[in-house]
Amino acid sequence: MTSLSSHFKSNGLGSSKSHAAHYQLMNQTLQEDLDACQRSQAKLKDLLYALVELTPSPIAITSIESNRILLKNQFVEPLFGISSGEIFDTIEPRFYANITEQTQLLNRLQRGEQLVNYRLQLKTIHGEIQDTLVSAQVVEYEEQQAILWIWTDATEQTQTQPIDALTAQKQAEIVSPESEAQFRAMVETSPISMTVSRVMDGLLLYANNQAEQTFGLHSKELVGRKTPNLYYDAIDRQAMLERLLKEGHIPYFEVRVKKADGTPLWVSVSLRLITFNGESSILSAFHEITERKQAEAALQIHARQQSAVAQLGQQALANTHLTLLFNEAVTLVAQVLEVELCGIWKLLPNHCTLLLQAGIGWQNGLVGSALAGTQVHSHLGYTLLAQEPVLVEDFRIDTQFSGPPLLHNHRVISGIAIPFLGQAQAFGVLGCYIALRIHIRTLLEGSIDTIAKAVKFIPSLSHPVLQDKPPMFNLV
Repeated sequence: MTSLSSHFKSNGLGSSKSHAAHYQLMNQTLQEDLDACQRSQAKLKDLLYALVELTPSPIAITSIESNRILLKNQFVEPLFGISSGEIFDTIEPRFYANITEQTQLLNRLQRGEQLVNYRLQLKTIHGEIQDTLVSAQVVEYEEQQAILWIWTDATEQTQTQPIDALTAQKQAEIVSPESEAQFRAMVETSPISMTVSRVMDGLLLYANNQAEQTFGLHSKELVGRKTPNLYYDAIDRQAMLERLLKEGHIPYFEVRVKKADGTPLWVSVSLRLITFNGESSILSAFHEITERKQAEAALQIHARQQSAVAQLGQQALANTHLTLLFNEAVTLVAQVLEVELCGIWKLLPNHCTLLLQAGIGWQNGLVGSALAGTQVHSHLGYTLLAQEPVLVEDFRIDTQFSGPPLLHNHRVISGIAIPFLGQAQAFGVLGCYIALRIHIRTLLEGSIDTIAKAVKFIPSLSHPVLQDKPPMFNLV
């Protein structure tokens, strides 16, 4: 009996030790899972902060209960006219043009509605009215009910496509529901194109739906592509990457990217190094600025045109050598219009032939000897007969003009010809050509008047000696 009793006691003691070890292992496993969850939550919180900081629009998270600002980026204070250094921790009803609208919006959001590009008038601290488009949604932040707000300037962005559901790949790490909801709300509500790419090889790991508007591909199609292929010049991306690896954050960088069909566009991009799915990655936020860059380019072109006209005018008044003046004219016109070939074609006395009197970009020996006919099927000839500018966007498919061998030999694709008259008779034609198919109509838009002013400074060959005032030519 003693041995049997001892046997049971021994087994019981062994069982207790076994259970204790089992419980200890369970506790250790649970603690490891909890630690992993906390690390994952911290990473996602860092990602949330990066998204707020990188987005080039005012973003804030406010408490539903008190309207106190829990999180905001650097663009929020300027939106409300708050100077740098001033304390701004609450969005009060006085910041709304209609002081009752804040309560109305809060009620809608608390009923579960999501605002996307809602037109709203805000009022700065100085009383100035701001027309904005606001997107907002209720989120859970720091264990309390809060509202995520994103404002955009309604005067610059009159219409933005609503953002659909998040299509990012499922996170491999354990993520708390609160943090995931914050991340999803941030990306789904943002009107900014956002991507996450791997540092090592530029592979796109994630793209939000707004990126489709920027790059012309659905977010699912973007994921898996290489980031360098999105840039118009891959060297630009490499330069940004080198700077990013040194600084860890690029708040603003203007660069050209391209859509899936190759269409170039200008964007301002903000970048930050993050950890995404356990990999060193780059969070990028893109904001299209193509219209602004085009406006800046137009101003530069206009200034360059006016400078060229003034320079040519000075040459016309100071220079009595017609050949030099002609050469100066075609050089300036080619530079202003950024065309490869430019020439002044003089109508010879037989009225059937045009002589390339001056030119730039043509093959050696052609200036002063090349001839073109004035027949109706000739681009130059038809321009002289029609007495108006004639634009050809693509000679390869144009059925009206055959195009002389001279243009074919220079691989000309697009061109414009402009006639001008002397005091007594037609003088000839100014022809400008390019060997690349670009939007020449856009290139020359607004430039015809400049060419006309330039032409007025070119004296007629029928007056070999300049008089007190040089004869002027009128653009027909």
